Amino acid sequence: DVDVSLSGGGVTISPGAVSVTLEPGGNQTTPICAIGLTRSEARTVQVSALASGRDSNTQLNFINKKAGFAVIVDPYVRLSIQAQQPFAIHCIGSTFDTNFTGVNNGNANDEVVFELINIQELADAGFTITLPILQYQVDAAGQQPMSIKLNAEYVTLGIYNITVKISTTTEGQTENRTVTATVNMTN
Repeated sequence: DVDVSLSGGGVTISPGAVSVTLEPGGNQTTPICAIGLTRSEARTVQVSALASGRDSNTQLNFINKKAGFAVIVDPYVRLSIQAQQPFAIHCIGSTFDTNFTGVNNGNANDEVVFELINIQELADAGFTITLPILQYQVDAAGQQPMSIKLNAEYVTLGIYNITVKISTTTEGQTENRTVTATVNMTN
């Protein structure tokens, strides 16, 4: 009889232990599943296997054999964005900031880009827009604030939407999210 125990930090090994009976010189293959929990950090985890049994000739000597393999937890991209003030009222002629926060809900650092989707529509309505740097490195589970300055000197009365998109620049990924803040321009 051979007992095999498995361990690996940060991943769940299933089954965690296996017992098999082998003939002298025999072997057996047993499937092992290593699962990283949701939101596990992107990394490589070493999994150790310890096989314990008795000498096949005399059955008197206890024998341990170690082996291992690597489990790679791949990075994944997941973003979200929110407007700090989804609805605001401002006076015509004022200058104000509209603030957004992008969140990296993935398991690795990500390079993200913010985009003001309807910049032309806002400019045509009379807003003068000042944009900050739009590309940022955001840590896993990190946040990145972004502020858009709007001057409303030439705007008419009405309700205007400010739509911002956050997108990953990770090769092969298309993850993006959009949010809209609404501003009511009054006298």
